[in-house]
Amino acid sequence: FGIALLSMLTCVFWWFGIHDSAITGVLDPFLDTMLLADAAAVAAGTAATNLPYIVNESFYWIFITVGGSGATLALAILLTFFAKSKQCKTVGRLGIIPALFNINEPIIFGLPIMLNPVMFIPFVLAHGLNAAVAYIAMAAKLCNTAYIYPGWNLPAPIGALLATLDFKAVIVMLVIIALDMVLYYPFFRIYDKQMLAEESK
Repeated sequence: FGIALLSMLTCVFWWFGIHDSAITGVLDPFLDTMLLADAAAVAAGTAATNLPYIVNESFYWIFITVGGSGATLALAILLTFFAKSKQCKTVGRLGIIPALFNINEPIIFGLPIMLNPVMFIPFVLAHGLNAAVAYIAMAAKLCNTAYIYPGWNLPAPIGALLATLDFKAVIVMLVIIALDMVLYYPFFRIYDKQMLAEESK
């Protein structure tokens, strides 16, 4: 609950224009310590499904922020392949490759998401959704707990595989992306219709 709340709070600040690193930087010492404890446990022979901490640096950056703050990889997919307005489709095409590597400033500033009332709810709630799904999957031992930090800028399925060394984590990641798309979809449709109406004037 703590990491879900804090990660959602970072998105609230981001929506107002304050970069997420202003918040997540404070969490790093705690998340790093938990990641090191998990890695040490694996090195000592503990199974990767029975590690002391589920929440750690890899859990946050790989399983919660899928595509960047607000888990916007799902939104980038929707914009690229389902948008009807020229603006939304263009932002999607420009932003989807960076989003694969968890860089989402083209979408945050280009759509924009920042100060956009239509996008506030999914942008904030996606982090909580992702944290819950990933935590439940790992707590239920459906996949290994993340105990390796391969870096924050790997495409989501690759990052999930390298962080856990478990192919089942890739399936969990694909489920997370699909759920994010479901969450974003109604708000994406509203905004796309608004842009389409403006473009047709």
